Amino acid sequence: MKTLLRPLLVVLALMLVDDICAQDSPLPGSRDQMGDPSFLYPAAVNTWEVEGGYNANLREGQEDEYFYRIAYKGRMLNEEGTPFKYAKGLEFLMPELESAGGDVPQLTFRYENGTTAAGGSLFDGAGAMGLNLRGLEKLNLRGTAVVAGNLDDRTYQFALGLESPPMRLPLASGHGFSNWLVLGVGAQHQEDADSSELDKSFGLVTFRAFLGKAFGWRKSADVGSTQAMIRDRVLEQAPTYVSALALAEQIERATEGRLRTKVQQFVLDAVGEAEPDPGMSAEDKDRNWRRVLDEMARGEADAITDQPTLSAYAEWSGWYSFEDDPDADRYKDLFTATLDYWPFESYDNALLRLRYEHGYERAAPQIKKNQVMVSVVLRF
Repeated sequence: MKTLLRPLLVVLALMLVDDICAQDSPLPGSRDQMGDPSFLYPAAVNTWEVEGGYNANLREGQEDEYFYRIAYKGRMLNEEGTPFKYAKGLEFLMPELESAGGDVPQLTFRYENGTTAAGGSLFDGAGAMGLNLRGLEKLNLRGTAVVAGNLDDRTYQFALGLESPPMRLPLASGHGFSNWLVLGVGAQHQEDADSSELDKSFGLVTFRAFLGKAFGWRKSADVGSTQAMIRDRVLEQAPTYVSALALAEQIERATEGRLRTKVQQFVLDAVGEAEPDPGMSAEDKDRNWRRVLDEMARGEADAITDQPTLSAYAEWSGWYSFEDDPDADRYKDLFTATLDYWPFESYDNALLRLRYEHGYERAAPQIKKNQVMVSVVLRF
């Protein structure tokens, strides 16, 4: 019961914060000021994080300690709801979202020291990719792989599996909360470098879930880098004026009768602005297209709201293992609740973080966490 209460309390807390921010919010970039950016993803996407801070252990008899963590979060399998700034690619043909989205990352990596009651170092890496299994295409299954370990007791975990596509919570999506739930099955092998007696292999059922929202969206401090990202991603799809015309036609067909995203409307406007004069050569048309695109990308970057002031999100994952040991605790989970705050308007990549963790890591399934962590985070 306690395990189910934690995510429910987080949902209620996030909705309360949303109601507060939806009123006369003092946060820059609130919805009353610049439209509704609700569907932008609140957590890290396509970025490295270096984090260091203080770990307050809530378990009786355990000492507090300092910790550091290095982590990478890749792009999402489906980039619905991805913040513009952190998107590695832009989806030009997807109509505007009717509800908040989000998806599992394609690739994650994490190394940390001082984050468990036993101290020491943990690492894990996970990947996911879409599969096209014959006869099961409609299920849209994903293949997954996990490598994790505790470097101090030299115990390592290796797992392969299948996961479902993300399922949504209708109430949360309708209120602009990015959310997803994936279910999976897999096989895992534990390898103990010091004792083969502790080696074991077993099947497992897994789940991963995410719920969150960012508030106070504002313009990025680094307009130039956002301009370059917009320009370069459009040129990847439309390097010439002829290909830009083709892309514009595709966007119009894909969004016929539906709302367009800002990115889609930007491409259509840029193509219209770059209409060549009669008698222009093909080279001049292409040169004019690139010039217009660069100029308009600057204006788009100056207006776009891609940087939050406050971000709150919860992650919940767990597994049920089919082990031979009758005394083993077959079900374990990890619940985390995170609050990120960007204090500097002139610098996007530094933030303060408050995080609560409770449960078990795949990398250290014998060590239970129950702790509050305060840290400084740099993103690259």
